[in-house]
Amino acid sequence: MTDSLIRKIVIALLTVVIVLALFSAGAMIYIFPQLDGLFARRDKPQYFLGLDYEEYRMTYPREEFTLESSKSEIQCYRYGAGKPDGLVVMAPGIGQGGDSMIPEMMRFVNAGYQVVTFDPTGVWGSEGDSQIGLTQEYLDLDAVLDWVESREEFEDLSVYLYGFASGGYAAAAMLGSEHYITAAVAVSAFDNPTDIIDEWTQTSLGILAGRMARPYITLYNFFKFGTKGNISATDSINSCNTPILIFHGNDDGTVSYGSSSIISHQGEITNPFAQFVTCSEMGQNDHGTVFLSRGSVEQRMKCQQALRELSSQYGGVVPQDAEKEFYDGLDYERLNRLDDTFFETVINFFENNQREADLIKQLLKDYEASQAE
Repeated sequence: MTDSLIRKIVIALLTVVIVLALFSAGAMIYIFPQLDGLFARRDKPQYFLGLDYEEYRMTYPREEFTLESSKSEIQCYRYGAGKPDGLVVMAPGIGQGGDSMIPEMMRFVNAGYQVVTFDPTGVWGSEGDSQIGLTQEYLDLDAVLDWVESREEFEDLSVYLYGFASGGYAAAAMLGSEHYITAAVAVSAFDNPTDIIDEWTQTSLGILAGRMARPYITLYNFFKFGTKGNISATDSINSCNTPILIFHGNDDGTVSYGSSSIISHQGEITNPFAQFVTCSEMGQNDHGTVFLSRGSVEQRMKCQQALRELSSQYGGVVPQDAEKEFYDGLDYERLNRLDDTFFETVINFFENNQREADLIKQLLKDYEASQAE
């Protein structure tokens, strides 16, 4: 091989390296700000379709407190103090605070459970300039469970997790931690942060561009969270025998039923106590409707249509007084009624596993007593 040929090969290789380096730099310059925008801080909106806690304060009094999570203070809420049947820790979806789950909280308290929920970092009443990324809610939930385990009043209570979307991911991924959890429910949840962000990127940029972005999504998560940046919910579920109930709608437009969801990995899940429910009823099979009653889904569809018409009437910019009048006229209870079958399934799942946990505790006590004799 001549010196001239060697020089040409070296120049070609250097050219390829430089081009790849420039492409990578350009990709990061474009993709990283896009992801920062996705996880921008979310304050509580002035108007939204959820229930207003002030309307239920007397019936469901709560204790409000803060905890440190990743150097930020997160706002937490405790309901049903003294209820005997266990403690349910609820984790909300991305960009949502604890008050987005008031209907579920009321059902759990009515069924005899205490409830703790929270506003994730960078959301509603919690500190934080941003939500940081999808792993952050896992870290926030971890901080809440540390607090639970430090409190004597919860020492003899079974602890259950209930999470929606990013909160469902956090609940499922937490099964791989050292926290003792009696059972968990994950609703409309994704399996890992990289896959779901990759899916969202492909939806917005196209399949080819989305696939090319994947390495940078992985890098972004690593920069933000290190080795915890892409915990697999499936791996966490398989690492234990903790019972988990997974709900997912087969027409989910946010977390694809067939690719990025936990339920899409059903064939890989070896935990014998994992259960799966595919929600297929028309209208109740989308991302945020699997837990709502059919009547609530219909009311929300009418509400969204009315909002579009109102926006069109004012050329896309609805005056504040007209917007207030619209929201003041809504029937929020009808918009937020939970599906009875869905929630009875959740409560029965918790109760059945409570009996199993009590049986194991009793067997251990009997064994320890026999050893002491």
